[in-house]
Amino acid sequence: FLYENKIGYTYHNGDVDELIKHIKHLHDNTKLRLNMSKRASKIYKEKFDAEIVYNDYCDFLESFVEPPAG
Repeated sequence: FLYENKIGYTYHNGDVDELIKHIKHLHDNTKLRLNMSKRASKIYKEKFDAEIVYNDYCDFLESFVEPPAG
């Protein structure tokens, strides 16, 4: 998800050198860091905003309920 959307990096748990490499890369590349931040904010608003998540969850729950007869 992070690489697909160009919003961050991953690293192997416990691999401090890999984490440091990513932090330095973002520190040294302001334009990249700002672009990642803008994309991450946009994706958050489109997919993870509370109202969107709530509405999607309600739709999901309603899909299990039979409509009233009549």
